[in-house]
Amino acid sequence: MTLFNIQSPRNNRRSRRTSRNALPQSPAPEMPHSPMALTGEAVIDDIDHVESHLVALHTPDAFETEQYRLLAQQIEQMHKSNGLRVMAVSSPSMGDGKTTTTINLAGVLSQTPGMRVLLIEADLRCPSVSLLLGLDLPRPRNLIDAVVNPALALKDVVTWCAPFNFALLPGGQPIASHHELLASPRLGELILEARQQYDCILVDTPPIVPFSDCRILSRWIDGFFIVVTAHKTPRQELAQALSVIDANKIIGLVFNQDDHVASSSYYADYYSAKSVRSR
Repeated sequence: MTLFNIQSPRNNRRSRRTSRNALPQSPAPEMPHSPMALTGEAVIDDIDHVESHLVALHTPDAFETEQYRLLAQQIEQMHKSNGLRVMAVSSPSMGDGKTTTTINLAGVLSQTPGMRVLLIEADLRCPSVSLLLGLDLPRPRNLIDAVVNPALALKDVVTWCAPFNFALLPGGQPIASHHELLASPRLGELILEARQQYDCILVDTPPIVPFSDCRILSRWIDGFFIVVTAHKTPRQELAQALSVIDANKIIGLVFNQDDHVASSSYYADYYSAKSVRSR
């Protein structure tokens, strides 16, 4: 298990002012389907509609984006050496930045030549990926539709996000029957289909401690990144989250919103007493 340090954006206003010239200009990697063969293409014409904490989309050259890029390089290495393909991003509790971390990772990974990236919105309790991206999705089909209706293939419910070079499987409207959907073998079939078509699948999940969703999803996931927030996430909640997920599936911890060197933080003191294993 590895500790990754991510510094929070220091000047969101500046990111917005410079972002119009910072849209990724590289061509999209060759996808398993052409973008228009998917459910549609969600084009972001105004970058100011994108949440400012999505620094990898606003300012690709920013220092904060470079930290996400370092994490993305580790993911690429794990993909090559260990075959990890489906990676979930979660957190001990709400408000730790797991969703923004997931989108930022999708943004930097999608700029790798030949890397086909799919972001799955599996937080069916509070889906917010499309909102943070400022997307007006071209069609209403989503993950829930595909689980309920086996006639829908993966390509029927995935949207191509232009100009950011990654595909999105939106979750859909919040529903009460989370457990039935997440435990459905049909979800496993969709993820298997995604494995065959994409190099990297990032799954945004609900928080670990208050909900059981991650335990249900774990059967489909190769590894988990757990996002913690500097000086906010209680140690007890973090310890509880680490005890819930199979230790063999915990890839690493993403230390979010830290303005200091990670080794000087109280989280580093906490982990110094633990056996930390790299994957």
